[in-house]
Amino acid sequence: MHRQFVFFCALAVLSWSLSVLGQASQPLAAQPSSSQAPAGHDGCSAYFTIAPLDQNVLKLLGTPIVPATEGLAASAGFQQLRAWDFPSKVTPWSARPSPDELSRRRIELSQAAHSVLIPNPYDLQTSSPRDWNDLEKWFRKEAPRKLPGACVDSNKAMYVVVVGVILDGSANRSLGNSSARNEYKQSAMARQQDSSVGANAATVPPVVQNNQELSGMGSASDSSIPGAHTCAFLYRKPAGESRLQTPDYYYCRSDSVMPRSAITSMLKYFANSKLP
Repeated sequence: MHRQFVFFCALAVLSWSLSVLGQASQPLAAQPSSSQAPAGHDGCSAYFTIAPLDQNVLKLLGTPIVPATEGLAASAGFQQLRAWDFPSKVTPWSARPSPDELSRRRIELSQAAHSVLIPNPYDLQTSSPRDWNDLEKWFRKEAPRKLPGACVDSNKAMYVVVVGVILDGSANRSLGNSSARNEYKQSAMARQQDSSVGANAATVPPVVQNNQELSGMGSASDSSIPGAHTCAFLYRKPAGESRLQTPDYYYCRSDSVMPRSAITSMLKYFANSKLP
């Protein structure tokens, strides 16, 4: 009886030893982990690239209007139309009215004001190759700082930040004299006031005095001018495909040539909100 007891004890010890050795020999990947691994081996949760504004973006905005009278430039209806084209906060594209709705509102504004609204397509202010190269270098360095988990890689890009300067024609039409420019300037400052709070608060500099020239896109050329809007559009880009036809979000710095500020506002917004 005593021998059987000893035998079973020895067998139990042997079985336990074999079990421990078997668990130790399992590969590390098979063992559970207490934390979730990052999206990529390099620690990046999202990949970005930037691209210059092009005519496809302007087509999305449609054919805008320039008021034929100075007073109409500061009217609430006209300013609302401009706010939908050049939002002073990072805004979902889905919040923008449809092209038909925008056209209807333009007609209503013209009838109410008893004025002619002059169609005037937006134009692009192009940057020099050197300025764009400097902006790309800045973006590669600053994007991960502004948005944790963001990496810049055009080959892996999941998001494209399209940035550039749009000219609305007002500088050489309804704003052809100094009083009109001052009126437009005041309305532009009012549009920017709601950007002094919230996610964009730290990224919106005050409006500065006008310069006589509109130059490129480098930091040294950041300037203020009526009728110029520095805009950033966030597009999604499926793997192996071109960016989607419409952006998910957009934001503009009106009356300014400040591409770095516009990009910074966009990135800081998503540091506090989920990417689409």
